[in-house]
Amino acid sequence: MGLVEVIDLETGQPVAPGEIGTMVVTPYYPFRECMPVFRYDTRDVVRRLPAEPLTCDLAGIPGTSRILSKADQLLHVGTQVVTLRQLVEVIEALPSQPWPARFSAHANDGAIDLVLMEAALRGSSPEGIERRFREAGLPVRLRESAPVDAETSLRPVRADLVETTFAARRD
Repeated sequence: MGLVEVIDLETGQPVAPGEIGTMVVTPYYPFRECMPVFRYDTRDVVRRLPAEPLTCDLAGIPGTSRILSKADQLLHVGTQVVTLRQLVEVIEALPSQPWPARFSAHANDGAIDLVLMEAALRGSSPEGIERRFREAGLPVRLRESAPVDAETSLRPVRADLVETTFAARRD
């Protein structure tokens, strides 16, 4: 139905397997018959999976990871690029299991300044939470917690969406 590419955020060139880039889609027939040819840069950041020989109908489409972030929400910490999914996975694995993850994160002086909801801190110390991020390879400084009434000022993140259209139904 179309051409799917994963392109480099800076150069616009196709990325090598294992690298991150934005997903660009060019639709084919029947969409091409009713509209001009456009390349849609979704700005969804994905990691291109290693090229392996495929035999299915989708063999021509580059395999990608789940959506990791939107391109404008990446955090650049030194030479490291941190995606929202990396932060969400650590936050949602906390003992308090805060779901959906609500937080504010900003790159600052070689680390990520992170603000979490008070509820996310239950069952852990700030040092314990920072240690969890370090174990995941993320340089995080927990700055403060936001009270429940400030929840709307924190970003509601949906970097957890999973396509289930073709999945078996669970009873």
